[in-house]
Amino acid sequence: MILHTLNKSPEHAALGRCCETIATGDVLVLLEDGVYCGSAGRDRQVGELLAQNIAVYAINADVQARGLAVRMTRGVTLIDYEGFVQLCTEQASSKRWG
Repeated sequence: MILHTLNKSPEHAALGRCCETIATGDVLVLLEDGVYCGSAGRDRQVGELLAQNIAVYAINADVQARGLAVRMTRGVTLIDYEGFVQLCTEQASSKRWG
């Protein structure tokens, strides 16, 4: 299982490349500007991942800093940095998209 991290906005090609590679059992963490990918109206690809039962998380501090708390897509789980570290220890490897 792979921990994927994405720190680019939906307009960047990184999200599409990530979606082409990510597999069942993998985990996606949205951070920095990547949290925009999980916000309502910009979440088509993240919604497709959620429909495939791929776990999607977003760093709460980044969501709050961008004023997106009430606009996050249902199914995206907000985590703190401690939760992020926990996910890192649970996955066999990681891949940064950006």
